[in-house]
Amino acid sequence: MPRLLDDTGGLSVEKILLLAVIALPIIIALIAFRDKIIGWFNSKAYKQDGGSSR
Repeated sequence: MPRLLDDTGGLSVEKILLLAVIALPIIIALIAFRDKIIGWFNSKAYKQDGGSSR
């Protein structure tokens, strides 16, 4: 009897769910702290630029 679902070589549902479990908290944290992250990058760029305003 042939197999109806062949998951050899492809992404299985478990792998997709595992990826989602890892990625979702990271995405949520980036969204929650986006203002702080943007401010941090802006301050680093400002310091690297020598403090000049372009």
